[in-house]
Amino acid sequence: MSISDVNTAIQLILDSGESYRPGNGAADDMLSAFENRLGVRFPPSYRYFLAKMGTLSFMGHQFYGITKSGLNAESIPCVLWATERSREKGHITDSMLRIKMSGYGPFYVLDLSQRNAEGEGAVLELPVQGISGGSEKIADDFGSFLLGEITSALSDG
Repeated sequence: MSISDVNTAIQLILDSGESYRPGNGAADDMLSAFENRLGVRFPPSYRYFLAKMGTLSFMGHQFYGITKSGLNAESIPCVLWATERSREKGHITDSMLRIKMSGYGPFYVLDLSQRNAEGEGAVLELPVQGISGGSEKIADDFGSFLLGEITSALSDG
């Protein structure tokens, strides 16, 4: 289950002894404000991550989310700011959320255009030029993506 993947990833971080920087977990009213502004409903695992962590920086990985600046944020790691900029440039569609950079060019999005039975959207990797350059499915949902990225960081670290 995807939410349990988020919890497993958080526990791996805590158990690792590595330094990490979470944001502040977002309250329901802030989650709703972000969803309204972006015109989407967050998938359950991403919504859970946002409520628990807000954002996360760990071993060179930065997962976008809701920062202290809320709707007024003007930089990464704010998912609102990153998503709106990418939409304006035509790099992503209105059903996508920009959630992370790869660190080597491509970036990751949650694609909410086709959700599974649990309401989760797939995580796609897009090239620098965005959706016009194609996409590759990386994970079925945010929870499994987060867990995979944290597991990989720890094994590489």
